Amino acid sequence: MKKNLLISLLALLILFFVGCGGEKPDSGKVEGPEKLDAPTGLAIEDGYIFFDIMGATNDYVIKFDSGAAQIERSVTPGATVAELLIPEGTYQVSIMAKGDGVNFLDSDYSSPIEFVKEKTYMELKEKDLINGGYIKWMGRTHYNEEKKVNEVYHSASGFELFFKGSEVVATITATNSSNKSMRPCIVIVIDDDFTNATTLFLDQPTQEITLVSGNTDTNEHKIDLYKRSESIDSHIAIESIKTDGVFLQKIENKKLKLEFIAASSSTGYGNLGNPSSGGKTTENSDCLQGFAFLTAQALDADVNIFSASGWGCAFSKWTTPNTLNVADAYKYVDFNSSIPWIHGYYVPDVVVVNLGTNDWSYINAATNDTERDARMTQFQNKYVRFLQDLHDYYPEAQIIVLYGLMNESSIYDITEQIVKTAKIAIPNLAVIKINGDAKGYNSHPSVKSHKEIANKLTAFIESLLENK
Repeated sequence: MKKNLLISLLALLILFFVGCGGEKPDSGKVEGPEKLDAPTGLAIEDGYIFFDIMGATNDYVIKFDSGAAQIERSVTPGATVAELLIPEGTYQVSIMAKGDGVNFLDSDYSSPIEFVKEKTYMELKEKDLINGGYIKWMGRTHYNEEKKVNEVYHSASGFELFFKGSEVVATITATNSSNKSMRPCIVIVIDDDFTNATTLFLDQPTQEITLVSGNTDTNEHKIDLYKRSESIDSHIAIESIKTDGVFLQKIENKKLKLEFIAASSSTGYGNLGNPSSGGKTTENSDCLQGFAFLTAQALDADVNIFSASGWGCAFSKWTTPNTLNVADAYKYVDFNSSIPWIHGYYVPDVVVVNLGTNDWSYINAATNDTERDARMTQFQNKYVRFLQDLHDYYPEAQIIVLYGLMNESSIYDITEQIVKTAKIAIPNLAVIKINGDAKGYNSHPSVKSHKEIANKLTAFIESLLENK
């Protein structure tokens, strides 16, 4: 009787411990994470990678085995082989599922499939240059239907794009390529690294330019190509851009947009030279070290520069004919162009106008006081009218008249009077005088002076925007 009772109590205790989740006596089994099954359905079709996804993980690793080497890449369904940067060759390809190490362990690799990787390129050309959301064009550009190129004119104009790949190559045409003092200059910047930017002078009418080569990672990268030289010297046009990887449909616009309308100073005229350089060239002039571009960089802003050395707001001694002027040219895509510019394409938040120096050269060349006074009045009226036009184009924009960069003291008073007159109809109009150091070529500001001008102008713009 006692023996039967003890057996019954022991059985109840065992059931109790098992029911409460206690350790099973002598089970010999160790609980742990479960190993995932290898993915199924691996296929590569038209360069795209497909496989059956699993509910237990979102992480997969694909392996390309050539026999001599193995390449492993993280992958998602629908990815392209091109973006994985796999060299050409014949591979056995398999895939595994990645576990989290807590609930699931990595799977084995799936059964391999054979894949032959050929050298391929993704190319943007013709209308793909301006459609599709791959390229951000900077500055005023124009797609030439006949030549099937996108033409780039002004200082600091160019393009920006994102890519994954080991190389990017562009075919670029150039005007005045045989003229050493006027041939175009371009600057290639990768991932905003201006310190290690590449500067090239285009000495052929058409050139294939390698923008990136030898990249070994699969990360996303950004290319900016800037035209360093100004429009009246020479133009460039982009015929095609290609990569052995992929271009990304990604365009990033800055929150702030600036526009500069000026003559020589904003183009960086002679800022790498000195007063006795012997002539202005595209080699001694760098708009990326000019106050306009530096101000945009400081404010993290997009920028359009519409400027031409020697041109005035109404007229100039240095143009042929003397009546060529910035105010009239501003209606078109470029100086001496008949292609209208649609101002809605780029609506700036801030417009900086720096004109008058070249007008003074023509005013001062008058043969008598009557003619001189008439030219001064014409200049004044043209400038006021141009400021009103800018306000009509961009009614919300802050407009700033900047003067003093060339120390043109003879028109200081009239410039202040122009702003006073225009401000009656343009409440969001301001004026600032900043002097240059005249230590660049032909009494233009030096690089050092451009930096100082940019610092002062940046602070002025910030103060205006804060109070707006």
